[in-house]
Amino acid sequence: MTSGEAPPQGAVTTSEQPDAAESVATAAAVLPAAPAPPAPPAPPAAPTQPALLAQSLSRMANNAGRAIKRALTGEPKAKPTRVAFSPIIVNLMTNLALTKSLSVGASGAGPDLILEQPILYLGSALHGLNPLVLVQLGITHIVNVSGAANAFEDGVPAAVAKYKLEETVNDSQRKTLQQWMEIDPNVRWKYWSANIADTSSEDMSVHFKPCFKFIDDAFKEPNARVLVHCQAGVSRSATLVMGYLMHSCKWPLDRTWKHVVERRKIVVPNLGFANQLVEYHNKLFPNEPLGAQDFRSLYGF
Repeated sequence: MTSGEAPPQGAVTTSEQPDAAESVATAAAVLPAAPAPPAPPAPPAAPTQPALLAQSLSRMANNAGRAIKRALTGEPKAKPTRVAFSPIIVNLMTNLALTKSLSVGASGAGPDLILEQPILYLGSALHGLNPLVLVQLGITHIVNVSGAANAFEDGVPAAVAKYKLEETVNDSQRKTLQQWMEIDPNVRWKYWSANIADTSSEDMSVHFKPCFKFIDDAFKEPNARVLVHCQAGVSRSATLVMGYLMHSCKWPLDRTWKHVVERRKIVVPNLGFANQLVEYHNKLFPNEPLGAQDFRSLYGF
């Protein structure tokens, strides 16, 4: 087209032509929006205290129902199935398989720090029977109410020999056992232990005074660090830790309970132990007695 000629009818002049950016924007406006990526699945919610209590009550009801049935029918109580190894061997062998997942700092795997000064941990038998965890945390004293033996009173090599672990381990556990054997054989842990059943009828309060004295005496030593554990770190050891905080920190039960549950989410003392903690609170704080409603509120009711 020469200058001065009129553009053909319907043609777009240069001044009317959209630039590249405008064209892209126009095209994008008419395209359907890309679907949003699916949201990641929400992590499973941790069981609440009422849920854990409901599970505990359900187990208790089932056990009571079976006991009543045996009483009415004369049916003998079934003998427990015998296992090849004692409970302490099972725990030790489990540790040999799970040491990596129990390493300190793994989410939810290690024992939980309840007090920073002095240092007090609450955990399970998998922590109390794992010398690598004990060494890494610098544990010096152990309160053991798991029902298992005090494995490392005489050091790790002595425990390995006593329980014949070198003869029992498989190939995948042998490397971890070698790490155990590399721990200084002179390292010892001081123990206080009691065989306490996790039942509502068990009198936990009779153990408060000797247990708390052991922990108090431990904290008089320089660099002392205490681990309190039962089998799961849920009921028995949690009750002792709560009682100890009431004794040493002079905290009322509601504050103590909240603090321990915040530090170790799975804690839920059985009903009998909780009632004994209420009685201990009323003994320590006679001017601030707790009643039935306070008792229920501990479990979130």
